[in-house]
Amino acid sequence: MPKTRKAITGYEVDALICIKWGRLVTTPNHVARLSNARIGKLLGMSGGTVRKLYLARMVELYPLKNVQRPLNSMAPMTKLRKRYGLKHLSEEHQAYLTSPDTLRQHVGLSLKARCQMFHRLHPEKKINPSLLKEVYKKHGVKKKAICFKKVVRPEKVEDAIVWQVEMV
Repeated sequence: MPKTRKAITGYEVDALICIKWGRLVTTPNHVARLSNARIGKLLGMSGGTVRKLYLARMVELYPLKNVQRPLNSMAPMTKLRKRYGLKHLSEEHQAYLTSPDTLRQHVGLSLKARCQMFHRLHPEKKINPSLLKEVYKKHGVKKKAICFKKVVRPEKVEDAIVWQVEMV
């Protein structure tokens, strides 16, 4: 036998609002003391029905108020699409990453550190090590070759020759 719901008066819905929030409120965007499901169990109805009742009452009593959905409602959230991947990296950015000057500057850095350095120069773009590896692979850059060809700063070239002689 299906359940039949009795008609609930405005006074009863006001009491329901007082149970849920501890006082009469104009919008559902306040901290609730009880969930809709708990109140529904007390009154013998579903939590969704409880929600419909108090939202309808709030619109009835305060039509000028902007009745918004509670934060924990089932509203579909539209996330901003992350823009990762090789297709979102322009040719200029790829050229910067694979240029000999940049590779010389990043000689002793890990891929993660190189990604951080790239993000500091281009705050609108963020790449991860796997994408950097993909860029290197596309342009034929080998990380091992970069790491072994460490470059001495121009002002230290004379000292480096002396150090090499002393080490032998």
